[in-house]
Amino acid sequence: MSEPIGFIGLGHLGLPLASNLLHAGYALRVYNRTASKAESLVAQGAHLATRPADAVTNWGIVVTIVWDGAALESVVMSDGFLEQLGQGVSIFR
Repeated sequence: MSEPIGFIGLGHLGLPLASNLLHAGYALRVYNRTASKAESLVAQGAHLATRPADAVTNWGIVVTIVWDGAALESVVMSDGFLEQLGQGVSIFR
């Protein structure tokens, strides 16, 4: 499991999901608006991304667990996010 998974949103649902992926052996790049919510994952080996685009690998997998459509739009439209995903990528909502 070499390609890291980007994981954005570490709230009540996102944190346990990300933790399960990490425990299953996946490499994670994690981002949350409140960076301190990622501390337990980083202590277990996840890489902390400082912005949403840094959680994404080109043509890789990124999971978003955010509050609402406005929060998702904020992530997707943030600086460099779509460019980092690559052209022709599908976004499922």
